[in-house]
Amino acid sequence: MGDERAIVGTAYKKFGITQKCAVDVEVDLGQGRSGSAEITAFVKMYGDIDRQSEGVLVRWMDKSRLSTSTDDRDRPLCPYPLSSNHCLWEWSDTGRDRASFQVRGFSNKVRRENLWSHVQRERRADVIRSEIRARYDILPYDSIKGHVNIHLDPSTGHMLQTLQMI
Repeated sequence: MGDERAIVGTAYKKFGITQKCAVDVEVDLGQGRSGSAEITAFVKMYGDIDRQSEGVLVRWMDKSRLSTSTDDRDRPLCPYPLSSNHCLWEWSDTGRDRASFQVRGFSNKVRRENLWSHVQRERRADVIRSEIRARYDILPYDSIKGHVNIHLDPSTGHMLQTLQMI
């Protein structure tokens, strides 16, 4: 257990994260393109005796269907007047429900094992429903380009990213 804490602490320091919470990041997709994701956990995976690797578990975001154009890094720009410095994202959808959520007794398991106990009881069913089709990946650290400033846009229900203009 101490080893896991050291990994998480090192990873948080690596990305300049001062608070242990969900963090939105820009991901290098190759060919000059960028994507956005939320880091949900730091992981250490063991293969053979000599092989181990570290990475991050992320929940992907997709271009918002409300976005009308993209920038030179293929990020989804907001409609005018926010188009010059804001992107609009939505949670990525796998296209099918996660089978593990549909097994008999799933809701009992959630209660028994205190899954989603960090979420208020009134919101828990909605949060679980939002996870049924969520798309996750494990990425190597070097694919993370940096932190991004993303917040929920209450007018659309999508995520609004403020771009830093230098």
